[in-house]
Amino acid sequence: MSSDDEVDVEGLRANVRHNTQDAACHLRLIDALRNEGDLGEVRIARECFASLGAMPATSWIEWLGDESRLIGVVGNGTLFEN
Repeated sequence: MSSDDEVDVEGLRANVRHNTQDAACHLRLIDALRNEGDLGEVRIARECFASLGAMPATSWIEWLGDESRLIGVVGNGTLFEN
């Protein structure tokens, strides 16, 4: 890594694999992926976390916000017009 501020995403993925029930591990991975801007990978990580049934409400709200922004971009901003 070139900076102390960079996050080792692969290390976080390994932590999730080894600590599948640890919500903090999942949240750190999701945050790191969001910061990288890889929303496809963020979606996968969130789906994995959600399958445990342990996502806090704030995570669900953040997820909905990200998805609605993506739909708005893809759908030319017409998400709430119908």
